[in-house]
Parts: sequence; structure tokens; C-alpha cells
Amino acid sequence: MSEEERTEKNIWKRIQIIIFLIRWILVLPVSILFYCWLSVIVTFVSVFLGFAFWDLGGFLILFQTLVVLIACPLLSVLIGVSIAPRHKFITATCLAILYISFGGILMVGNLTNTFSIESADLSVVVLDMLLFPHSPSKLIIVYLIGILVLIACCFCIKRIMAER
Repeated sequence: MSEEERTEKNIWKRIQIIIFLIRWILVLPVSILFYCWLSVIVTFVSVFLGFAFWDLGGFLILFQTLVVLIACPLLSVLIGVSIAPRHKFITATCLAILYISFGGILMVGNLTNTFSIESADLSVVVLDMLLFPHSPSKLIIVYLIGILVLIACCFCIKRIMAER
């Protein structure tokens, strides 16, 4: 092997290491940004559809709660796992624990929430819908379903990686 080929091979190896490190660095920020972006989009859609169709208000709040506490964490974990170059089960487990903790904080916030929508402007209503979906008993059920979905997701990822 000539000196040029060795140099080219070393450069290619360094580029691969840099890409590997960048992928690990991006796992958490991309996952969190995707979660926030999807939550905000769903909340705005729920608010604007709620203003346009008052009859669908209860359904839209339930839809928003389901998406923010089940679909957003699930999709965020899958996005993070797809970015991670290795150790996908551990990555999925860590991200799931992060989102379960975040959902618990939202649930505690909802249980202690004494906010009244009638006295608020639009920006406060949007913030309230994003952070504190109403009806604590439904929220607890949805949160527990979300935990089960995230656990199932982690084990599905483990099984898929074992088959490869």
C-alpha cells in the first residue's frame, strides 16, 4: 500500500469518526426539538380548530392530549434511535425515561393547575393547552398508556436489533 493510499484511508477514517461523534451529539437535541415542534403544531391545530368548530372542543383537547403524551414521545424516541449510530436499545431506554419524566412533570403541573380559561387571552390559552391538558383522570390514564407504549417501543427496538 502506497503512502498516498494510507493517507487517504486515514483521512476517511477520521471523517467517519467525526460523523459518528456528530450523530451521538445530535441524538438528544434532535429528539427534544422534534418533540417540542410536534407538540406546538398539534396544540396550534387544536386551538384553531377549536375556535373554528366549537362543537369539537372536547374531542380536540383529547386529541391534543393523546398526541402530546403518547405519539410525540414515541416518535421522538424513534427519531433519536434512528440518529444513534450504535446501542439503539440503550438510547431508546434513555430517551423513554426522559419523556416519561417530562410527562410526569406535565401531569403534576396539571393536577396542581387552578388556571381558568375564561379570563385568559389567546396566547395564555395556547400555553395552557400545551402544558396542562384538562381532566386529570384522563391525563393519568393517557400518561400510563404512554409509558406502556414507550416500554413496548424499547423492546421492539431491542428485538429488531437482535434480528439484524
